[in-house]
Amino acid sequence: MRVLILTGQFGMGHVCASEAVKQEIADSYPTAIIDIVDFLEFALPKFNTVIYKSFNFVVSKLPRLFNLLFDISDNSNVYPFKNFANKKIDLLINMYSPDFIISVSPLTSKYVSIYKDSKKLKDIPLFTLITDISYHSQWISSNTDAYFVACEEIKDFLVKKGINSEHIYISGIPVRQEFKVNAFSGAKGANKNILIMGGGIGLIPKCNDILLHLSQMSGINVTVIAGKNKRLYKSLKRKYKNIKIFGYTDNISQLMSSSDILISKPGGITLFEAINTALPIFIIKPTLAHEKVNAGFVEQNGIGKVIWNNNSDTYAKLAELIYDDNQLNIIKNQMRCIQKQTRKIDLCKIINDWSVEYSK
Repeated sequence: MRVLILTGQFGMGHVCASEAVKQEIADSYPTAIIDIVDFLEFALPKFNTVIYKSFNFVVSKLPRLFNLLFDISDNSNVYPFKNFANKKIDLLINMYSPDFIISVSPLTSKYVSIYKDSKKLKDIPLFTLITDISYHSQWISSNTDAYFVACEEIKDFLVKKGINSEHIYISGIPVRQEFKVNAFSGAKGANKNILIMGGGIGLIPKCNDILLHLSQMSGINVTVIAGKNKRLYKSLKRKYKNIKIFGYTDNISQLMSSSDILISKPGGITLFEAINTALPIFIIKPTLAHEKVNAGFVEQNGIGKVIWNNNSDTYAKLAELIYDDNQLNIIKNQMRCIQKQTRKIDLCKIINDWSVEYSK
């Protein structure tokens, strides 16, 4: 079995999901040859870094522009450079000879679908893995054979858009195995452990205000992950001597499994990492369009607390959650229910069944 996973670095979610899927397939099929390819890096090796840095800049500095583009693209059917993309996908298929393609980016799903149309390609199935809880039309492509989604709401959205419900699987968002096997342990001593992180580029909401208030609270230990934001890392290191500060780290699963509350941006991968470690989430004023939807999922499913605006008494509500063991246990139980629901779906078996069907 040869598997090609197409991804991108628009945030770290797509990359993390790709690695999780690779691990899951490798565990089930040890002889499988699995390749992860960043499509932009492959297609535009001289420009991909500039593109990703520009994306990060817009996300961090111009959220209103990001939301405007997000809304516009929801109704757009314009995909430039089709011929160029077709040539690059042709090269990929010749290089890797995949039995099937898994896309964890709307961009790659679209272009592989266009390629399949132009080449009349019928023997390589395309699976799209949606890495957010928000729904967006850019994820839909005519030649996707099956969709793997986080929750019932996304399945309903796809069905309304004309996708066959039998081709949609509610699998949650894939996370690496260590998030599933690291049982929640929480604080070892009397103090509660608070973990703060904001994604791979280190965007922590209202970071200094949060840390100032937490530093004045009793009975807690605080750990901050600044991600790849080196300036933030150095600034926090200088300012807060009694708080553990990490830069980018691969040790997230252990930090989560030993924490009692996560304060974070509501990225899709982050939410499902928290769900799989039964770690209650506290979200402060989500600004990006897809993160607002993700935060709504947190609130509706009772797996954390969301502060929607500046008028709320953020720090009083945070303190209330930190010291309310009963509420924390209720949240953890809700998370375990979601774990059970999503783990019923065997992604590898479904993909293998589709591949067998294609080979007939």
